[in-house]
Amino acid sequence: MEDMNNNENRFSQSQQQIHNQQQGQTRPPQAPQQQRPRPQVQNQQGMQSVLVQQQQTNGLGIAGFVLSLVALFVSWIPFFGWLVWLLGLVLSAIAIVKKPRGLAIAGLVIAIVNLVLFLSIIVLAFNLSSNPELNELKNYLDTI
Repeated sequence: MEDMNNNENRFSQSQQQIHNQQQGQTRPPQAPQQQRPRPQVQNQQGMQSVLVQQQQTNGLGIAGFVLSLVALFVSWIPFFGWLVWLLGLVLSAIAIVKKPRGLAIAGLVIAIVNLVLFLSIIVLAFNLSSNPELNELKNYLDTI
């Protein structure tokens, strides 16, 4: 019986295609679309309801990542760059407890890398300023 229904269905589709071709309406055959199975729940009346899950986002993680990335490029500006860096660090650290964590982790890593670069520049500048040979060079250049 089922085989007979399938044959009738194919026959009616063939007739529809022939009719469309005679009317000048040609339609290319469409590939069947694959859809993800959606979870279905049966409610009290016996009807099925479809539950749709939305993609989770982490707004704090995105903000922390963006601020950390911006701070990487503007950290040479006193106070403004430091404020942007600090905000990126704090937002990324707070957002690490929420899912998804990807951008929060990336923002935290970028903020820590920025801190290491900043501290290494400070240490290098301090060491260079306390070097007596550089003071002699500076005095020499000032006399010229």
